[in-house]
Amino acid sequence: MRGTNSLWSISPAWRWTLSLTLLATALVVLSAPWQHKIPSRGQAQYTPPAPIPGTGMAAIPRQSPLDPAFDTPINLPTATFTSDTELHVIGVYEAALPNGEREKPWWSNCTALGDDPTAMMACHQKYSDQHPIRTITVYLNQTTSPVVLTLMAYEPVRWKIVARPAADLRKVILAGYHGQDIEGISESIPVDVHSYESSPCLNCTRQPDHFYAYKQDDPKFATAMFKLKTLTGLSPTSFQGAYKSEHFTIASGRMDTTRTPLLNQPEQYKGKTFSNHLTIAQTTLLLPDGVWHGLGHVQTPSTRGEDHYLLLSRNTNNQLSDLLAIRLQRVKDDQGFSQYQACSQLADYKKHVQSNQALGQQLCYWSSHVATPWQQPIFKFAANRLAELGTALPDSAISTGFHKADSSMSLTTLYYTFPDSQFGSSAPKDWSMNPWNPALINNFPENAHFLNQRLEWAADWFQIFSATQHTPALASESHN
Repeated sequence: MRGTNSLWSISPAWRWTLSLTLLATALVVLSAPWQHKIPSRGQAQYTPPAPIPGTGMAAIPRQSPLDPAFDTPINLPTATFTSDTELHVIGVYEAALPNGEREKPWWSNCTALGDDPTAMMACHQKYSDQHPIRTITVYLNQTTSPVVLTLMAYEPVRWKIVARPAADLRKVILAGYHGQDIEGISESIPVDVHSYESSPCLNCTRQPDHFYAYKQDDPKFATAMFKLKTLTGLSPTSFQGAYKSEHFTIASGRMDTTRTPLLNQPEQYKGKTFSNHLTIAQTTLLLPDGVWHGLGHVQTPSTRGEDHYLLLSRNTNNQLSDLLAIRLQRVKDDQGFSQYQACSQLADYKKHVQSNQALGQQLCYWSSHVATPWQQPIFKFAANRLAELGTALPDSAISTGFHKADSSMSLTTLYYTFPDSQFGSSAPKDWSMNPWNPALINNFPENAHFLNQRLEWAADWFQIFSATQHTPALASESHN
Protein backbone atom coordinates (compact mmCIF):
# COMPACT_ATOMS: atom_id res chain seq x y z
CA MET A 1 0.00 0.00 0.00
CA ARG A 2 2.91 2.26 0.67
CA GLY A 3 4.54 1.72 -2.77
CA THR A 4 5.64 4.68 -4.87
CA ASN A 5 2.75 4.30 -7.30
CA SER A 6 0.07 3.65 -4.68
CA LEU A 7 -2.83 5.98 -4.07
CA TRP A 8 -1.59 6.35 -0.50
CA SER A 9 1.64 7.89 -1.82
CA ILE A 10 0.38 10.04 -4.65
CA SER A 11 -2.99 11.30 -3.28
CA PRO A 12 -3.17 13.14 0.08
CA ALA A 13 -6.92 13.60 -0.40
CA TRP A 14 -7.38 9.86 -0.74
CA ARG A 15 -5.30 9.31 2.40
CA TRP A 16 -7.57 11.66 4.36
CA THR A 17 -10.74 10.04 2.93
CA LEU A 18 -9.55 6.55 3.83
CA SER A 19 -8.51 7.58 7.36
CA LEU A 20 -11.83 9.28 8.09
CA THR A 21 -13.75 6.29 6.70
CA LEU A 22 -11.84 3.86 8.92
CA LEU A 23 -12.37 6.12 11.97
CA ALA A 24 -16.10 6.43 11.32
CA THR A 25 -16.39 2.66 10.87
CA ALA A 26 -14.67 2.06 14.19
CA LEU A 27 -17.01 4.46 15.99
CA VAL A 28 -20.02 2.77 14.47
CA VAL A 29 -18.82 -0.67 15.54
CA LEU A 30 -18.08 0.52 19.07
CA SER A 31 -21.39 2.31 19.57
CA ALA A 32 -23.47 -0.44 17.89
CA PRO A 33 -26.62 1.66 17.54
CA TRP A 34 -28.61 -1.33 16.29
CA GLN A 35 -28.22 -2.83 19.79
CA HIS A 36 -29.95 0.16 21.48
CA LYS A 37 -33.70 0.29 21.21
CA ILE A 38 -35.35 3.65 21.69
CA PRO A 39 -37.72 3.17 24.65
CA SER A 40 -41.33 3.91 24.07
CA ARG A 41 -42.92 6.76 26.00
CA GLY A 42 -44.53 4.35 28.43
CA GLN A 43 -41.37 2.29 29.08
CA ALA A 44 -38.76 5.02 29.47
CA GLN A 45 -39.20 5.26 33.25
CA TYR A 46 -39.06 1.53 33.98
CA THR A 47 -36.08 -0.52 35.12
CA PRO A 48 -35.59 -3.60 32.94
CA PRO A 49 -36.96 -6.61 34.86
CA ALA A 50 -34.90 -9.68 35.65
CA PRO A 51 -35.36 -12.77 33.46
CA ILE A 52 -37.95 -15.32 34.54
CA PRO A 53 -36.07 -18.42 35.79
CA GLY A 54 -36.08 -21.24 33.26
CA THR A 55 -37.42 -19.17 30.37
CA GLY A 56 -34.69 -16.74 29.48
CA MET A 57 -37.44 -14.10 29.03
CA ALA A 58 -38.06 -10.99 31.07
CA ALA A 59 -41.48 -10.14 32.45
CA ILE A 60 -42.51 -6.50 32.11
CA PRO A 61 -44.52 -5.68 35.25
CA ARG A 62 -47.00 -2.85 35.18
CA GLN A 63 -45.86 0.18 37.13
CA SER A 64 -49.02 1.59 38.64
CA PRO A 65 -49.20 5.35 39.20
CA LEU A 66 -49.24 6.42 42.85
CA ASP A 67 -52.34 8.18 44.08
CA PRO A 68 -51.21 11.43 45.73
CA ALA A 69 -53.81 11.22 48.50
CA PHE A 70 -52.38 7.95 49.77
CA ASP A 71 -48.71 8.41 48.92
CA THR A 72 -47.91 10.06 52.24
CA PRO A 73 -46.16 8.42 55.20
CA ILE A 74 -48.25 7.46 58.20
CA ASN A 75 -47.03 6.62 61.67
CA LEU A 76 -48.80 3.56 62.92
CA PRO A 77 -49.42 3.16 66.66
CA THR A 78 -47.14 0.98 68.71
CA ALA A 79 -49.20 -1.44 70.77
CA THR A 80 -47.02 -1.56 73.90
CA PHE A 81 -49.80 -1.95 76.46
CA THR A 82 -52.78 -4.25 76.86
CA SER A 83 -56.15 -3.07 75.59
CA ASP A 84 -57.50 -2.54 79.14
CA THR A 85 -54.78 0.01 79.96
CA GLU A 86 -56.11 3.52 80.55
CA LEU A 87 -54.25 6.60 79.35
CA HIS A 88 -54.95 9.68 81.49
CA VAL A 89 -53.60 13.01 80.24
CA ILE A 90 -53.14 16.30 82.10
CA GLY A 91 -51.96 19.52 80.52
CA VAL A 92 -51.25 23.01 81.88
CA TYR A 93 -49.34 26.08 80.86
CA GLU A 94 -47.88 26.46 84.34
CA ALA A 95 -48.41 25.49 87.94
CA ALA A 96 -50.40 27.80 90.22
CA LEU A 97 -48.90 29.23 93.37
CA PRO A 98 -49.93 27.33 96.52
CA ASN A 99 -52.72 28.49 98.83
CA GLY A 100 -54.02 31.06 96.38
CA GLU A 101 -50.93 33.23 96.57
CA ARG A 102 -50.73 35.93 93.96
CA GLU A 103 -47.76 35.90 91.67
CA LYS A 104 -45.48 38.93 91.73
CA PRO A 105 -44.16 40.18 88.40
CA TRP A 106 -40.47 39.51 87.91
CA TRP A 107 -39.62 43.19 87.73
CA SER A 108 -40.91 43.74 91.27
CA ASN A 109 -37.63 42.20 92.47
CA CYS A 110 -35.80 45.23 91.06
CA THR A 111 -37.89 48.12 92.35
CA ALA A 112 -35.74 48.65 95.46
CA LEU A 113 -32.70 49.51 93.35
CA GLY A 114 -33.95 53.02 92.70
CA ASP A 115 -32.52 54.94 89.80
CA ASP A 116 -29.23 53.07 89.41
CA PRO A 117 -29.38 52.06 85.71
CA THR A 118 -26.46 49.63 85.94
CA ALA A 119 -27.97 47.78 88.90
CA MET A 120 -31.39 47.79 87.25
CA MET A 121 -29.97 46.26 84.07
CA ALA A 122 -28.21 43.54 86.04
CA CYS A 123 -31.37 42.84 88.03
CA HIS A 124 -33.48 42.64 84.89
CA GLN A 125 -31.05 40.18 83.33
CA LYS A 126 -31.14 38.08 86.49
CA TYR A 127 -34.92 37.78 86.86
CA SER A 128 -36.51 38.36 83.42
CA ASP A 129 -35.70 34.94 82.04
CA GLN A 130 -36.22 32.90 85.17
CA HIS A 131 -38.62 29.99 85.11
CA PRO A 132 -38.98 28.74 88.68
CA ILE A 133 -40.16 25.15 89.06
CA ARG A 134 -43.47 24.77 90.93
CA THR A 135 -45.40 21.75 92.08
CA ILE A 136 -48.69 20.26 90.90
CA THR A 137 -50.15 17.37 92.89
CA VAL A 138 -51.88 14.55 91.03
CA TYR A 139 -54.13 12.30 93.12
CA LEU A 140 -54.33 8.89 91.47
CA ASN A 141 -57.43 7.09 92.74
CA GLN A 142 -57.61 4.68 89.77
CA THR A 143 -57.66 1.08 91.03
CA THR A 144 -59.46 -1.04 88.43
CA SER A 145 -57.13 -0.97 85.40
CA PRO A 146 -53.46 -0.46 84.49
CA VAL A 147 -52.69 3.23 84.05
CA VAL A 148 -50.33 5.30 81.91
CA LEU A 149 -50.03 8.96 82.99
CA THR A 150 -49.07 11.78 80.65
CA LEU A 151 -48.28 15.11 82.34
CA MET A 152 -47.63 18.15 80.14
CA ALA A 153 -46.70 21.78 80.79
CA TYR A 154 -44.98 24.68 79.09
CA GLU A 155 -43.33 26.02 82.25
CA PRO A 156 -41.20 23.74 84.45
CA VAL A 157 -43.35 21.69 86.82
CA ARG A 158 -42.56 19.19 89.53
CA TRP A 159 -45.39 16.65 89.34
CA LYS A 160 -46.11 15.11 92.74
CA ILE A 161 -48.00 11.82 92.47
CA VAL A 162 -50.19 10.72 95.39
CA ALA A 163 -51.50 7.25 94.55
CA ARG A 164 -53.60 4.74 96.40
CA PRO A 165 -51.69 1.54 97.25
CA ALA A 166 -53.77 -0.49 94.82
CA ALA A 167 -53.20 1.86 91.86
CA ASP A 168 -51.54 0.03 88.98
CA LEU A 169 -49.33 2.73 87.46
CA ARG A 170 -47.35 1.28 84.55
CA LYS A 171 -45.63 4.32 83.02
CA VAL A 172 -45.35 8.11 83.21
CA ILE A 173 -44.70 10.40 80.25
CA LEU A 174 -43.55 13.93 81.05
CA ALA A 175 -43.80 16.41 78.19
CA GLY A 176 -43.29 20.15 77.81
CA TYR A 177 -41.11 22.96 76.66
CA HIS A 178 -39.17 23.57 79.87
CA GLY A 179 -37.81 20.67 81.91
CA GLN A 180 -40.31 18.59 83.90
CA ASP A 181 -39.71 16.61 87.08
CA ILE A 182 -41.62 14.04 89.13
CA GLU A 183 -41.78 12.74 92.69
CA GLY A 184 -43.85 10.28 94.66
CA ILE A 185 -43.49 7.16 92.49
CA SER A 186 -41.36 4.04 92.73
CA GLU A 187 -38.09 3.96 90.82
CA SER A 188 -39.33 0.78 89.14
CA ILE A 189 -41.95 2.76 87.18
CA PRO A 190 -40.44 3.98 83.89
CA VAL A 191 -40.61 7.73 83.23
CA ASP A 192 -39.93 9.18 79.77
CA VAL A 193 -39.30 12.90 79.32
CA HIS A 194 -40.16 14.70 76.07
CA SER A 195 -39.11 18.32 76.70
CA TYR A 196 -37.21 20.92 74.72
CA GLU A 197 -35.07 21.96 77.68
CA SER A 198 -33.28 19.46 79.89
CA SER A 199 -35.09 17.83 82.78
CA PRO A 200 -33.80 17.79 86.38
CA CYS A 201 -35.29 14.30 86.81
CA LEU A 202 -32.51 11.86 87.74
CA ASN A 203 -34.43 8.63 87.16
CA CYS A 204 -36.05 9.62 83.88
CA THR A 205 -35.19 8.60 80.35
CA ARG A 206 -34.61 11.47 77.97
CA GLN A 207 -36.54 11.02 74.70
CA PRO A 208 -36.40 13.00 71.42
CA ASP A 209 -39.05 15.49 70.38
CA HIS A 210 -41.16 17.63 72.68
CA PHE A 211 -44.86 18.43 72.84
CA TYR A 212 -47.45 19.86 75.20
CA ALA A 213 -51.06 21.08 75.14
CA TYR A 214 -53.60 22.30 77.67
CA LYS A 215 -56.52 23.28 75.39
CA GLN A 216 -58.43 20.88 73.16
CA ASP A 217 -59.16 23.58 70.57
CA ASP A 218 -55.44 24.23 70.08
CA PRO A 219 -53.70 22.49 67.13
CA LYS A 220 -51.02 21.42 69.62
CA PHE A 221 -53.62 19.15 71.23
CA ALA A 222 -54.12 17.04 68.09
CA THR A 223 -50.35 16.78 67.69
CA ALA A 224 -49.90 15.70 71.30
CA MET A 225 -52.63 13.05 71.08
CA PHE A 226 -51.14 11.71 67.87
CA LYS A 227 -47.70 11.43 69.47
CA LEU A 228 -49.15 9.65 72.50
CA LYS A 229 -50.99 7.22 70.25
CA THR A 230 -47.75 6.48 68.42
CA LEU A 231 -45.78 6.10 71.66
CA THR A 232 -48.22 3.94 73.58
CA GLY A 233 -50.78 2.51 71.16
CA LEU A 234 -53.45 4.00 73.44
CA SER A 235 -56.13 6.63 73.02
CA PRO A 236 -56.82 8.94 75.97
CA THR A 237 -59.33 7.79 78.55
CA SER A 238 -59.44 11.28 80.03
CA PHE A 239 -57.95 14.70 79.46
CA GLN A 240 -57.83 17.51 82.00
CA GLY A 241 -56.44 20.86 80.95
CA ALA A 242 -56.04 24.31 82.51
CA TYR A 243 -53.87 27.37 82.08
CA LYS A 244 -52.68 26.92 85.66
CA SER A 245 -53.59 24.65 88.56
CA GLU A 246 -52.34 23.30 91.87
CA HIS A 247 -53.77 19.78 91.71
CA PHE A 248 -55.74 17.25 89.67
CA THR A 249 -57.60 14.07 90.58
CA ILE A 250 -57.85 10.97 88.43
CA ALA A 251 -60.76 8.77 89.48
CA SER A 252 -61.44 5.18 88.48
CA GLY A 253 -62.71 5.02 84.94
CA ARG A 254 -63.05 8.79 84.82
CA MET A 255 -64.11 10.13 81.42
CA ASP A 256 -63.84 13.78 80.44
CA THR A 257 -67.45 14.57 79.58
CA THR A 258 -67.36 18.28 80.32
CA ARG A 259 -65.13 19.21 77.41
CA THR A 260 -65.20 18.87 73.65
CA PRO A 261 -64.94 15.29 72.36
CA LEU A 262 -61.51 13.74 72.23
CA LEU A 263 -60.00 12.58 68.97
CA ASN A 264 -61.88 9.75 67.29
CA GLN A 265 -60.69 6.50 68.78
CA PRO A 266 -58.58 4.97 65.99
CA GLU A 267 -59.72 1.44 66.72
CA GLN A 268 -63.43 2.16 66.97
CA TYR A 269 -63.83 0.96 63.36
CA LYS A 270 -61.63 -2.12 63.61
CA GLY A 271 -63.52 -5.41 63.79
CA LYS A 272 -66.95 -3.83 63.25
CA THR A 273 -69.21 -4.11 60.25
CA PHE A 274 -70.92 -1.30 58.37
CA SER A 275 -73.58 -1.03 55.72
CA ASN A 276 -75.14 1.87 53.82
CA HIS A 277 -73.08 4.58 55.54
CA LEU A 278 -70.79 5.54 58.39
CA THR A 279 -69.79 8.84 60.01
CA ILE A 280 -66.27 10.06 60.60
CA ALA A 281 -65.21 13.55 61.68
CA GLN A 282 -68.78 14.83 61.35
CA THR A 283 -68.89 13.63 57.75
CA THR A 284 -71.42 11.04 56.60
CA LEU A 285 -69.86 8.68 54.07
CA LEU A 286 -72.23 6.63 51.95
CA LEU A 287 -70.94 3.12 51.28
CA PRO A 288 -71.32 0.88 48.23
CA ASP A 289 -73.74 -2.03 48.60
CA GLY A 290 -72.81 -4.89 50.86
CA VAL A 291 -71.46 -5.45 54.36
CA TRP A 292 -68.10 -3.81 54.99
CA HIS A 293 -65.63 -4.80 57.69
CA GLY A 294 -63.54 -2.18 59.46
CA LEU A 295 -59.80 -2.80 59.14
CA GLY A 296 -58.54 0.33 60.83
CA HIS A 297 -58.45 4.09 61.15
CA VAL A 298 -55.37 6.30 61.36
CA GLN A 299 -55.46 9.99 62.19
CA THR A 300 -52.38 12.05 61.40
CA PRO A 301 -51.65 15.49 62.89
CA SER A 302 -52.61 18.48 60.80
CA THR A 303 -51.90 22.13 61.54
CA ARG A 304 -54.91 23.08 59.39
CA GLY A 305 -57.54 20.80 60.96
CA GLU A 306 -58.09 17.02 60.73
CA ASP A 307 -56.62 14.29 58.54
CA HIS A 308 -58.13 10.79 58.61
CA TYR A 309 -57.45 7.49 56.84
CA LEU A 310 -60.06 4.74 56.98
CA LEU A 311 -59.89 1.17 55.63
CA LEU A 312 -62.85 -1.15 54.97
CA SER A 313 -62.92 -4.56 53.29
CA ARG A 314 -65.55 -6.91 51.87
CA ASN A 315 -65.31 -10.66 51.35
CA THR A 316 -67.08 -12.94 48.89
CA ASN A 317 -66.93 -16.72 49.30
CA ASN A 318 -64.32 -16.28 52.05
CA GLN A 319 -62.05 -14.32 49.70
CA LEU A 320 -61.16 -10.66 49.64
CA SER A 321 -63.26 -9.15 46.89
CA ASP A 322 -63.25 -5.39 47.63
CA LEU A 323 -61.28 -2.82 49.60
CA LEU A 324 -62.15 0.81 50.37
CA ALA A 325 -59.40 3.26 51.28
CA ILE A 326 -60.72 6.66 52.33
CA ARG A 327 -58.82 9.84 53.12
CA LEU A 328 -60.76 12.72 54.64
CA GLN A 329 -59.20 16.12 55.32
CA ARG A 330 -61.05 18.99 56.98
CA VAL A 331 -59.46 22.42 57.39
CA LYS A 332 -60.40 25.39 59.52
CA ASP A 333 -58.82 28.09 57.38
CA ASP A 334 -61.19 27.60 54.39
CA GLN A 335 -58.22 28.02 52.06
CA GLY A 336 -59.02 24.94 49.97
CA PHE A 337 -56.58 22.50 48.35
CA SER A 338 -54.20 22.52 45.40
CA GLN A 339 -55.26 20.89 42.14
CA TYR A 340 -55.60 17.16 42.52
CA GLN A 341 -52.97 15.35 40.50
CA ALA A 342 -54.93 12.13 39.96
CA CYS A 343 -57.69 14.07 38.20
CA SER A 344 -55.14 14.91 35.50
CA GLN A 345 -53.39 11.54 35.20
CA LEU A 346 -54.12 9.19 32.33
CA ALA A 347 -56.57 6.42 33.21
CA ASP A 348 -56.55 2.94 31.70
CA TYR A 349 -60.29 2.62 31.26
CA LYS A 350 -62.19 5.80 32.03
CA LYS A 351 -61.79 9.27 33.49
CA HIS A 352 -64.29 12.04 34.10
CA VAL A 353 -63.28 15.46 35.45
CA GLN A 354 -66.12 17.75 36.32
CA SER A 355 -63.92 20.32 38.07
CA ASN A 356 -60.36 20.58 39.35
CA GLN A 357 -59.84 24.13 40.53
CA ALA A 358 -56.87 25.07 42.65
CA LEU A 359 -58.18 26.11 46.10
CA GLY A 360 -61.73 25.65 44.80
CA GLN A 361 -64.22 23.01 43.67
CA GLN A 362 -62.81 19.63 42.64
CA LEU A 363 -64.79 16.62 41.45
CA CYS A 364 -63.57 13.71 39.35
CA TYR A 365 -63.31 9.94 39.07
CA TRP A 366 -61.16 7.46 37.14
CA SER A 367 -60.75 3.70 36.61
CA SER A 368 -57.45 1.90 36.09
CA HIS A 369 -55.67 -1.41 36.52
CA VAL A 370 -53.33 -1.61 39.53
CA ALA A 371 -50.54 -4.17 39.33
CA THR A 372 -48.99 -3.20 42.67
CA PRO A 373 -51.92 -2.60 45.04
CA TRP A 374 -50.00 -2.88 48.33
CA GLN A 375 -47.07 -0.52 47.83
CA GLN A 376 -48.31 2.76 49.35
CA PRO A 377 -48.18 3.25 53.14
CA ILE A 378 -51.89 2.98 53.92
CA PHE A 379 -52.23 -0.13 51.76
CA LYS A 380 -49.25 -1.72 53.48
CA PHE A 381 -51.17 -1.11 56.70
CA ALA A 382 -54.21 -2.80 55.13
CA ALA A 383 -52.06 -5.73 54.01
CA ASN A 384 -50.80 -6.24 57.57
CA ARG A 385 -54.34 -6.15 58.99
CA LEU A 386 -55.58 -8.60 56.34
CA ALA A 387 -52.65 -10.90 57.05
CA GLU A 388 -53.61 -10.89 60.74
CA LEU A 389 -57.04 -12.15 59.66
CA GLY A 390 -55.51 -14.87 57.49
CA THR A 391 -56.76 -13.22 54.28
CA ALA A 392 -54.84 -13.90 51.08
CA LEU A 393 -53.65 -10.78 49.24
CA PRO A 394 -54.43 -10.61 45.50
CA ASP A 395 -51.65 -9.56 43.16
CA SER A 396 -53.60 -6.91 41.22
CA ALA A 397 -56.79 -4.88 41.32
CA ILE A 398 -59.21 -2.82 39.30
CA SER A 399 -59.15 0.57 41.01
CA THR A 400 -61.84 3.22 40.83
CA GLY A 401 -60.93 6.50 42.44
CA PHE A 402 -63.33 9.25 43.49
CA HIS A 403 -62.22 12.69 44.60
CA LYS A 404 -64.04 15.82 45.69
CA ALA A 405 -62.95 18.95 47.50
CA ASP A 406 -64.09 22.45 48.35
CA SER A 407 -62.64 25.20 50.50
CA SER A 408 -62.99 23.25 53.75
CA MET A 409 -62.92 19.53 52.94
CA SER A 410 -61.11 17.04 50.71
CA LEU A 411 -62.43 13.49 50.34
CA THR A 412 -60.73 10.79 48.28
CA THR A 413 -61.89 7.19 48.01
CA LEU A 414 -60.10 4.36 46.24
CA TYR A 415 -62.32 1.35 45.59
CA TYR A 416 -60.29 -1.78 44.84
CA THR A 417 -62.01 -4.75 43.20
CA PHE A 418 -59.94 -7.92 42.97
CA PRO A 419 -60.77 -9.87 39.82
CA ASP A 420 -58.26 -12.53 40.82
CA SER A 421 -60.97 -13.94 43.10
CA GLN A 422 -63.14 -14.57 40.02
CA PHE A 423 -60.68 -15.11 37.17
CA GLY A 424 -57.67 -16.54 38.95
CA SER A 425 -54.24 -14.97 39.34
CA SER A 426 -52.50 -16.49 36.31
CA ALA A 427 -52.52 -13.30 34.22
CA PRO A 428 -49.08 -12.51 32.74
CA LYS A 429 -47.10 -9.82 34.48
CA ASP A 430 -46.09 -8.51 31.07
CA TRP A 431 -48.61 -5.68 30.57
CA SER A 432 -48.41 -6.04 26.80
CA MET A 433 -49.85 -9.55 27.18
CA ASN A 434 -52.12 -9.01 30.18
CA PRO A 435 -55.83 -9.64 29.45
CA TRP A 436 -56.72 -6.50 31.49
CA ASN A 437 -54.77 -4.34 29.06
CA PRO A 438 -57.37 -2.12 27.33
CA ALA A 439 -55.89 -3.08 23.96
CA LEU A 440 -56.52 -6.78 24.62
CA ILE A 441 -59.50 -6.96 26.93
CA ASN A 442 -62.08 -7.40 24.15
CA ASN A 443 -60.34 -10.70 23.35
CA PHE A 444 -61.49 -11.95 26.77
CA PRO A 445 -65.31 -11.61 26.89
CA GLU A 446 -65.65 -12.41 30.61
CA ASN A 447 -63.06 -9.83 31.57
CA ALA A 448 -64.62 -7.24 29.26
CA HIS A 449 -68.08 -7.89 30.73
CA PHE A 450 -66.75 -7.58 34.29
CA LEU A 451 -64.97 -4.32 33.46
CA ASN A 452 -68.01 -2.82 31.71
CA GLN A 453 -70.10 -3.57 34.78
CA ARG A 454 -67.51 -1.79 36.94
CA LEU A 455 -67.49 1.25 34.66
CA GLU A 456 -71.28 1.48 34.64
CA TRP A 457 -71.30 1.21 38.42
CA ALA A 458 -68.59 3.89 38.72
CA ALA A 459 -70.61 6.34 36.61
CA ASP A 460 -73.70 5.80 38.78
CA TRP A 461 -71.77 5.85 42.05
CA PHE A 462 -70.09 9.10 41.08
CA GLN A 463 -73.46 10.84 41.36
CA ILE A 464 -73.96 9.42 44.85
CA PHE A 465 -70.41 10.26 45.90
CA SER A 466 -70.89 13.82 44.64
CA ALA A 467 -73.74 14.30 47.13
CA THR A 468 -71.62 13.43 50.20
CA GLN A 469 -72.13 16.10 52.86
CA HIS A 470 -69.68 17.08 55.60
CA THR A 471 -72.32 17.77 58.21
CA PRO A 472 -73.26 15.67 61.26
CA ALA A 473 -76.39 14.25 59.67
CA LEU A 474 -76.49 10.48 60.17
CA ALA A 475 -75.07 8.22 62.80
CA SER A 476 -72.92 5.26 61.78
CA GLU A 477 -74.85 2.11 61.14
CA SER A 478 -72.59 -0.53 62.63
CA HIS A 479 -72.86 -3.96 64.12
CA ASN A 480 -70.43 -5.54 66.51
